[in-house]
Amino acid sequence: SIGLKADWRVSRHGILSVGGQMSGFQSTRIATEFTSSAGTNPVPTPATGTAFSYGPDYTIGATGRGSVSLGGATSTHIITGAEAGNVRYRYDNGTWRVNLAADKSHAEGGYRDQSKGHFRQLAVSLKNPARLVYRDINDVRPETLQIFDNNNREVDLYDAGNYQLTTVNSTPRRTQEDFDSASVDLGRRLEVFRFPFSVQVGAQQRTQTRDIRRRNENWTYNGINGDRSVTPFLSPVYRGQYHYYGFRDVPHLSPILVYRAYQANPALFTKTAAQAVTEETFRINNSQYFEETVGAWYGQTEFSLLQSRLRVLTGVRYEKTETEGLGALVNPSAVWARNPDGSFVRNAAGQRVRRPEAGAASSMEQLRLTHTERGFRADRSYDGYYPSLHLSYSAAESLVVRAAFARTYGRPNLNSVIPTATVDDADLEGDQLGNPAVVQGNITVTNTGLKPWSADNYDLSAEYYTRRGGLFSVGVFRKEIRDFFADTVRIATLADTELLGLDPRYVGWRVSTTFNAGSARVTGFEFNVKQPLGEFAAWGRPFTVFLNGTKLDLEGPGEASFSAFTPESLNWGFSYARRSVTFMAKWNYRGKRRLGAQPSLGAGAYEWDDRRLMLDLNLEYQVKRWLVLYGAAQNVFNARAYTLRYGPDTPDYAKNYLTGAFGVGLTFGLKGSF
Repeated sequence: SIGLKADWRVSRHGILSVGGQMSGFQSTRIATEFTSSAGTNPVPTPATGTAFSYGPDYTIGATGRGSVSLGGATSTHIITGAEAGNVRYRYDNGTWRVNLAADKSHAEGGYRDQSKGHFRQLAVSLKNPARLVYRDINDVRPETLQIFDNNNREVDLYDAGNYQLTTVNSTPRRTQEDFDSASVDLGRRLEVFRFPFSVQVGAQQRTQTRDIRRRNENWTYNGINGDRSVTPFLSPVYRGQYHYYGFRDVPHLSPILVYRAYQANPALFTKTAAQAVTEETFRINNSQYFEETVGAWYGQTEFSLLQSRLRVLTGVRYEKTETEGLGALVNPSAVWARNPDGSFVRNAAGQRVRRPEAGAASSMEQLRLTHTERGFRADRSYDGYYPSLHLSYSAAESLVVRAAFARTYGRPNLNSVIPTATVDDADLEGDQLGNPAVVQGNITVTNTGLKPWSADNYDLSAEYYTRRGGLFSVGVFRKEIRDFFADTVRIATLADTELLGLDPRYVGWRVSTTFNAGSARVTGFEFNVKQPLGEFAAWGRPFTVFLNGTKLDLEGPGEASFSAFTPESLNWGFSYARRSVTFMAKWNYRGKRRLGAQPSLGAGAYEWDDRRLMLDLNLEYQVKRWLVLYGAAQNVFNARAYTLRYGPDTPDYAKNYLTGAFGVGLTFGLKGSF
């Protein structure tokens, strides 16, 4: 990244600033993965095989119901770029204050795979049906993993000859985002009272747009002379390596070698008509556009009383938000012919008659009628007044007490209001299909009518300043929230499908969405300590130590989404500054945080970010008076991030869903002032 800013003093009291930034990012990840499952169907196939059974520390899968897959990890090449520019004008003559600002930015990026010489995912499975057995299960892995074929002969997990390549896919995506804003602030110091008094008014307008396009293309691998063996595509890199959790030398395929085979002989890979329809359906459903315009104005006044010991800042802000979202319009009934009065055309048996242009069921012709790209439009608008009052009282020379009230609001995430739906059919057979007593599948759908939450915030704090620049502060706060967001998982009724714009055939499915659930409360305590050590000894003059933390108590409906709140956090460290060198070490502890609901694990199941402790380091060296060299290292010891998924009935050993070791982030750069 690179940035440049220029300041020009156009008058004695006025400064004009112009700035620009450009940034680019590229990341290539060729990933490997293997997944095993004992299956969820307890009935063996053939019926004479072993039935499903389980206990506290073992699972014995049914014959023919297990699976082992390789290549499911996503190999990606991420490219992003952004340009931004801004203009500022500041004027202050002691009586009048004027701030004018305009900003414009454009960002574009996405995922590449074929254009960078590889497929994104490979579907690799065992050649023959299998039964899996897990024994001595702990919170990391089963100590024993065995695979058996339908003749009860053991299958070697590590033998590449037992696997076949079935399909490959490519999922390019592109996102463009534009941001424009302009603001004006006008302040005036008034000499109308015996105490300091000033007023300020301002207005702002900003517009944000996001354009998203995604594809998911799939091919079936036919094999060399019908042989779909994976041996020609074994990775030359991931051989003989330790793959974590006690596994070593699991056969891994190279998506680069597979793509080279496709380029050399495209006939090895074919695409069925059903795959083409699925791809086009995905493309239409994932073509999305969002635009948000926010207009605001405010007025505030600031004055001092009690010989300037009490400072008061109060005002009100009005803000109006208008949004427009475009997504896929899906109308399954468009395949049926209609009479002039709008009723369905029916045959002699009373059955609805398909339109000739609808073609066969699940055909591309049908898709053209039932799905319209960006044909669904969701518009909404909301506004409100947000008053605030801030009091600051100097109780003593070094002691300041602060109290505040403010009304605020929180917008839904953009991903929560762009129309989308994901449908996942359950693995059912025979009389389970269509049985109202059996959940037929899961649907995750966005609620385009989600409103922002609003909150009344109350804060009280005290700050003590030492003679050498130290600071000790404590504070309490409360946030009373209305229309709070909640993640819900429930069995869909006809009313639910109508509210969410789903087809009535999804009645009885398990639906996961977000809605406004009512009230919630966040109560918290925070403290901050910052102390230069030079106050105690001469050797400590270059050093400053700090410690701060926050503790939250979250109250609300069980389904309330507190994912934006971390219940507890703690930061501590020290800084060193002497001559041309500035160094800082900062430890950051983040408590356990609840994320979204997990309907597949049953009622009351959620995803969690587990506790984590990280160390960050920062170093600056002033080469010249106008030039600074800086560097930073994030998460120096590569502390792992644990993601948990569990419900009331999940055993402890099954709660850890994902372990992330993302390495150490390094940043280097130059800063200059001319």
